[in-house]
Amino acid sequence: MTYRISPQVIALLKQELARCNNNTAALARKIGINPSYIFKYINGTVKSVQAGTWLKLCRYFPELDERPMLFRGNTGPVTGTLRQVPVISSASAAEACRHYYLPIAEYALDHPEQMVSFSLGQAGDFAIQVTGDSMAPSYPEGTILLVRPNVRLANGDPVVAILANGEVVFKIFVEGKTKITLASVSGDDGRTYQFAKTDSRAVWALYKVIQSMRDEAAINEAMKSQGVAQSWEKFALE
Repeated sequence: MTYRISPQVIALLKQELARCNNNTAALARKIGINPSYIFKYINGTVKSVQAGTWLKLCRYFPELDERPMLFRGNTGPVTGTLRQVPVISSASAAEACRHYYLPIAEYALDHPEQMVSFSLGQAGDFAIQVTGDSMAPSYPEGTILLVRPNVRLANGDPVVAILANGEVVFKIFVEGKTKITLASVSGDDGRTYQFAKTDSRAVWALYKVIQSMRDEAAINEAMKSQGVAQSWEKFALE
């Protein structure tokens, strides 16, 4: 089955390409498709895509998905349903970003260190096992995080970031007017990273954290009650 590249798809691709400073490779990595096709879609050279590519586009642009909400990938899980996903260490994830062409999920499938089951897992997800103390105290060494690549991030989303120096950290994503901020979960500005939106070299990859061995909703509520979760909001004005 094929899906038409509609004017809406073209408009969304143009908008995201501008946000990526016209870097087709960067946008292709985010969506999980071949970078040579970005301009082909925009210019109308390719007028339709296969189902697999369409699902990737829908994951990145949820507004394209016209299926009933019950069947969309961003709904709650069906009780008792588990999906196995490949696990790689945070060190391996950084190494893959340095030496391999993404999508990282395919690397994880080819080089799994183990397989684990998550109730919120979807096709294309993978898991990162924390090595070292770079994500402490939020996630101590050994914690396994279900992460989702190739999705647009919203302000306040928890992310695993792989920095240009190879460091892997857990932060809160904030997109301001001119800057991207990776804010400290604890509100400590000394552990917060900022870079210009046009700087595509500051961060190798950002993966949205979906689930872990802990109850993320309960943790978020606890942080809100202590005023920690709101500490990142000031960066949205920068």
